Amino acid sequence: MRNSVVLSIDIDYFVSPIAFGHSDSSGKRLSDTDYSIRQEEDVRNFLEQRCKLSVNDKVRGCAIISHVDAFDLIHQGIKTGSFTPPVDLYHVDAHADLGAGSDTSFKFILEELVFRPVDQRYSIPRSGWHGLGAGNWLAYCVANRWIREVWFLPNEDYHSTNGGTKDDLVRFFFPKCETAPEGLQILELIPISSGLSLDAWEDTLCQQPRPEPTVPWRTLMQENDFTLPTQPDYVIVCQSPGFTPQTADVLFEIAKEYIDIEA
Repeated sequence: MRNSVVLSIDIDYFVSPIAFGHSDSSGKRLSDTDYSIRQEEDVRNFLEQRCKLSVNDKVRGCAIISHVDAFDLIHQGIKTGSFTPPVDLYHVDAHADLGAGSDTSFKFILEELVFRPVDQRYSIPRSGWHGLGAGNWLAYCVANRWIREVWFLPNEDYHSTNGGTKDDLVRFFFPKCETAPEGLQILELIPISSGLSLDAWEDTLCQQPRPEPTVPWRTLMQENDFTLPTQPDYVIVCQSPGFTPQTADVLFEIAKEYIDIEA
């Protein structure tokens, strides 16, 4: 039985420039004048040609407000047998969602979570600096061993905004604490003792054994490099109101036309 293919589309992928440091729970939207969105026709072409979606042959899926909910969606899909784990994830997003900025989830994941038996990793903080959030949900999915491989398509501004991947990919999750702007990398979660400085972390991570399964992570430079090999088994469409202007809501509605939304 093949692994399930999950397509996750964040509407902020269609917004320019990329917004950082915002929150879906703040109630604030991006400025319609400072942020632009893709044309509706372009979005439909992307969904149909690159994502293999069709309004006449809808795929099971869910429309969510914040990407934080993707964590529980994937967990529930695996728990009920709807997904065959670990899933292959096609991640269309303005952000990598591995944790960034003031987010300290990487420390909790590497110092505590991966030391637990796998069946006890679902229980994680839901608040605080290392709590589950829209910006780190994918890292927590990887830590639970739900993800086999990731194809990450950021938008066209990604490699020129705030240093690009060096600010958005958490280096502690990659070999030798190094990230690359494109191509195949190996995401690996290495358990590490707590209480070390970040410098000591880097030295230790380069020497530690690697008991966790590695996850191939492909960052694609251009939209033309991204095409699903087949129609996905499940689609997650995310509005991300804190990272999109109100004008992008029409794109959220368009994306929902292509999925058979589960109740």
